[in-house]
Amino acid sequence: MAIVMVGIFFILSGSAWAHKVSVFAYAEGGKIYVEGYFSDGTPTAHAKVRVADEAGKPVVQGQMDKEGHFQFSAPSSPCDLSIELDASLGHRARYLLKKEDWSARP
Repeated sequence: MAIVMVGIFFILSGSAWAHKVSVFAYAEGGKIYVEGYFSDGTPTAHAKVRVADEAGKPVVQGQMDKEGHFQFSAPSSPCDLSIELDASLGHRARYLLKKEDWSARP
């Protein structure tokens, strides 16, 4: 009986991880680019994106396109950017883009 329960646990936990969401951001040419995807590589189409500065003040918010991409102009004052992706149904991820990773770039 214990073996059956352990097997069920692994099956159920595997399906929970199948929908894990990830978010990544980078800077290029004065813009910040954000990409989101599920663990199987599916883009986070139309997911909500919220960006805040290091004080928690909102910088920008919007929605991913159908390919799981979002972009915005880099803030004029360098700061760490906290990027939160909400793909609904509890699928959320955060990414911290440090100011030194984007502020020195053209």
